[in-house]
Amino acid sequence: MYSVAIAYVVAGWALAQGIAQVLPVFDIPNWVVRLLVVLIVLGFPVALTLSWFFDFTRYGIVRTPDRAPQPSIDAVDPSISQERSIAVLPFKDLSAGPERDYLGEGIAEEILTALSKVDNLRVRRGVHRFGLKIGTRN
Repeated sequence: MYSVAIAYVVAGWALAQGIAQVLPVFDIPNWVVRLLVVLIVLGFPVALTLSWFFDFTRYGIVRTPDRAPQPSIDAVDPSISQERSIAVLPFKDLSAGPERDYLGEGIAEEILTALSKVDNLRVRRGVHRFGLKIGTRN
C-alpha cells in the first residue's frame, strides 16, 4: 500500500507538472489544467483503496489474500492458577556517566514498594537483587 501511495504521488506530481507546462502551449483554457490536477488529487484515495484490496504481481492484478486468524496463546491456563504476580525490572541508565545509576535503581525500588502493598499480588525482582548490572562484568 505504501509503495502505491509513493508511486501515485510521484507520478501524479510529474503528470501535473507536465500538464501545467504543455497544455497552455496549445491554448487549452486554464480551467482544464485545474480540472485535471483536481482529478489527479481526487484519484489518490481511490488508488489507496484499490491497493488495499488488490496487489500487482507478475501474474497481473490479483486480490489480496485474507489474513489467516492468529491462534491465541495462553501462557497459563487461568483455571489452574489464580495467583497474580508481577516482576519489577531495574531501569537502565542511558545517560553519559555511570554516577547516576542510583536513579534507575531508586525508581525500581519505589515501584516495587508500591506494588508490594497491593493485596493478593506477588511481586518479584526481575534481576537478582538489582546488584547484577546488565552488560557489565565484575
